Amino acid sequence: MNSSEILRIDPKDRVSLSVRDLTVSVKNQQKSRQNDNEKSEKATKILNGISFDLQAGEMLAIVGGSGSGKTTLLNTLSQRLNQHNKKLAFAGSIDYISNNDDKEMKLRNSYMQQTDVFLPGITVYETLKYQADLRLPPTASEFEKTSLIDSLLNVLGLDHRQDDIVMSFTATMPVYVRWTKYLAYFWYAFGALTANQYTNWMGDCPYDKNSEACVQYSGKFQLDTLGFPQGWIGEPIGILVAWFIGFNLFSAIGFTFKSYDVEVAKTKSNKIGGEEDEDEKSGEESINDESAKLPDSIPTNDFAQNNINNDDINIDIHNIQLSVKVKADKSLFNFKKTDRILLDDVSAVFKANEVNAIMGPSGSVELLK
Repeated sequence: MNSSEILRIDPKDRVSLSVRDLTVSVKNQQKSRQNDNEKSEKATKILNGISFDLQAGEMLAIVGGSGSGKTTLLNTLSQRLNQHNKKLAFAGSIDYISNNDDKEMKLRNSYMQQTDVFLPGITVYETLKYQADLRLPPTASEFEKTSLIDSLLNVLGLDHRQDDIVMSFTATMPVYVRWTKYLAYFWYAFGALTANQYTNWMGDCPYDKNSEACVQYSGKFQLDTLGFPQGWIGEPIGILVAWFIGFNLFSAIGFTFKSYDVEVAKTKSNKIGGEEDEDEKSGEESINDESAKLPDSIPTNDFAQNNINNDDINIDIHNIQLSVKVKADKSLFNFKKTDRILLDDVSAVFKANEVNAIMGPSGSVELLK
């Protein structure tokens, strides 16, 4: 079987096409002018009453201006549009006519899009070989696939370019984002590791060493494919060191001018039991603390002799004031600070053996918080 026989379709498997009054519309919801809550659907027709016949073995050209519905027609014929889409409305009929009596036969079609997609990093020959392995029937042998590829390269005049890379990895990125790789530390780290591995490196080529097929087994080929120069080791390491120092420097500057107070919870002692010595010790410390807080008018010895309990102590405060220094605004370069009053002339009496409640909304700074 020659290369042309592989693409040949048996006459009984060929399909004819009959289209009658094909209409495709897009549903648009618009608000009523009289009542804004009411919405009315208005359909915009993309295809309007298309009818034609296409016999098996014939070629049909669809000609029209931009936006005339050519792509929509092809998508509808190849069943690439979802018929259950609520935003689309379909009308008319499409009949696929075949002479094959097998009811389980599935319709197969090939659709070449306006913008083809190529895998980066592979040659022209490898691209065709990949498509041949993917699309040709399983009965096609490797020799038949190779013959078909060679025939296509000869017809298209690409036989002398079959070992060229179709598309590089960098070409897959949009032009307006290619420069962003120089802002990522991963680009320099990966580039240094890759250059260190593939500079002056040569893999095991199964062909003759002087053959052009061995070029893709060289380290230079790998670096050119990824977009890294050879011997690019010292420069990215220096950039990484500068990146590390700059990141920490800017972080220190940012925390200097934009600082936040961090509160850490106090450690609480065990009050369940099992640590009697510590409880007794803490009790002694609390008594000593209370003794130190007594006013000068009451001697500590008299206080101990009268055996006064903590329950007998009242707290009387008068005109308590508390303020903090804060920035006037949150701008980065503002160094001016103002006083913010938290407590302003607060007077209160906390009586012993009674429930003393401190009430206020959130942010009112309760006294004993």
